[in-house]
Amino acid sequence: MEKSDSELLKKILEKIEFIAKQYSYKLLEEELSNKKLKLLYQHTGKGIPRPKLEKVTGLSAGKISGIWAKWESKGLLKKDGKSYYKIFE
Repeated sequence: MEKSDSELLKKILEKIEFIAKQYSYKLLEEELSNKKLKLLYQHTGKGIPRPKLEKVTGLSAGKISGIWAKWESKGLLKKDGKSYYKIFE
């Protein structure tokens, strides 16, 4: 019995998602090396204004922007207009 194209595509997608999650978890462990970075990642993509993020994390606006740009280049975040959101939760 042959599998349909949609079933095969679903299996391929599941395998790609598994590989991507393994890579991202490893990368997150490397990138979230301290409490401030962990807090920033946890609060990213929740619509929290940057001034509040600065207070919560203890990071400056410039530092936050630089970190977000770095994480975007590594595939951990996506930019949507002026905001960033996490690829994986």
